[in-house]
Amino acid sequence: MCLFKNYFYDAEAIDILSEPVGETVPVRKVNESFNGFGFGFKYQIIPSTYVRSSFVRAARIPTEGEILVDFAAVVPNFQLSPETSDNLNVGIGFEKPILGLKYFSFQLDAFVRDQTDLIRIEPFGPENSRFVNEDQVEGRGIEFAVNTRPLSNLGFNANFTYQSNEITTPQLNNSALGEAQVPNIPLLFFNVGSTYDFKNIFDKDIDLQIFGNYFFTDRYSINVVRDLDTANPDFVIPEQHLVNLGIVVKPAIENLRFSFSVKNVLDELMYDNFRIPRPGINYSFKINYSIL
Repeated sequence: MCLFKNYFYDAEAIDILSEPVGETVPVRKVNESFNGFGFGFKYQIIPSTYVRSSFVRAARIPTEGEILVDFAAVVPNFQLSPETSDNLNVGIGFEKPILGLKYFSFQLDAFVRDQTDLIRIEPFGPENSRFVNEDQVEGRGIEFAVNTRPLSNLGFNANFTYQSNEITTPQLNNSALGEAQVPNIPLLFFNVGSTYDFKNIFDKDIDLQIFGNYFFTDRYSINVVRDLDTANPDFVIPEQHLVNLGIVVKPAIENLRFSFSVKNVLDELMYDNFRIPRPGINYSFKINYSIL
């Protein structure tokens, strides 16, 4: 498989950070064009096992929200350049019932990503922030996923990711912070989950599924630091443990589903990627109906 892409964008807006010249309103224009390409292959070694690989030279054009933003808490940056990256991925997969299991599959993937002009947000002044380009970032990582069904109505799944996004720019804001990790991105996170299905209960009119998930995210920083152990703890997001439980009711009416879930069952203190607290234990009830 091969592909070729051409990336082009053109943006125009009033520059509220510049003073008007006479009656002339300051207007800024941004436009750029890039070419990208990619190719990949997948080889089935035996019916149950395959290997795959791909290489992509890609560009990510800044969004309107990153260049022009909201002109309030986040200020515009008309010098923002597109991200460009070279991405190499290799992986192996296996799918076959083994050891008496009804179903078993796993995928193991590794990636290398060299990025130029990575777009991220950083503080700008005492009250604002803006999107900027990080000069050079080297990304490395592995991902692992497994799904299994020991019984026809009992399933388990797990996903694991370890990644490094290392700043290789020698100088950053006049400080020697090269080789630090890009902030706001965790290095290690994984989750495990399980489902159990009850078929044809209550006189064979209703199917019922219960599920549970556990999510772990290792600690990481919201600003550029070399060592988390010596970093200011006010800017470090601690380890996070999130447990969700729920139930899905599937009545005899086709395409109708009722679901009830309890998120953050342990009422742990959770954060987003900028250390803003998320809700504690919370409950939700949904009714879903598909017309397709």
